[in-house]
Amino acid sequence: ALQLAWESPSTPLSVIPAAAFTHWRNMTHHNTTIHPAALCSVCSTVTGEALNVAEVGVKKSFLLYGRDLFDNLLQTGGDTPSMVAFGQYGVAFRGEVTDYGNSTYLIEYYPTQAGTFRMYVSIGCCTPPPGVGQHEEMQVLRNSHLLVKGAPFLLTVSPAPVAQARTVAVGSGLLGGRVGTELTYSVLLRDLHNNPTTADASNQH
Repeated sequence: ALQLAWESPSTPLSVIPAAAFTHWRNMTHHNTTIHPAALCSVCSTVTGEALNVAEVGVKKSFLLYGRDLFDNLLQTGGDTPSMVAFGQYGVAFRGEVTDYGNSTYLIEYYPTQAGTFRMYVSIGCCTPPPGVGQHEEMQVLRNSHLLVKGAPFLLTVSPAPVAQARTVAVGSGLLGGRVGTELTYSVLLRDLHNNPTTADASNQH
């Protein structure tokens, strides 16, 4: 048996009457889930050295993370990321996207042309179709607010090593000449995709 008593300046020490008690019950416990906000393209981030440097004939890749305005990962896939790189004289290439379904995307590309490119990485609907032309596509990407943080990126693609099967020699000296006359010709070093390159070792000459 247990008796509870109370006392105050206006109430002498006495047993608490039954009428002073109320019944209560614990509320059922619930797990509260806070979902990320909507996709924020400019808040989304990318990581990897392939954003800035690459080599002809070598497949490169980087990761893209879809985030909301508060930098939370969306934890879902299907946000249609894309990558396109524009170079000089109309040269361009695009990336292939692997969706891991958890707001993480792998973007891979295989460059065949050496040079300097501007790489546009975007996420969200909807990027312009390639058929609109490079200039129009570039303008839409810049003005559509679909680019990720830091885009566009300056990408430098270096030539691959010398490929002997692609290297050529030119000049009149190749055809012969007169005795006592200096004969000259030039060797134009090329990589496996015909990009001008340089020899990195004496035994390649």
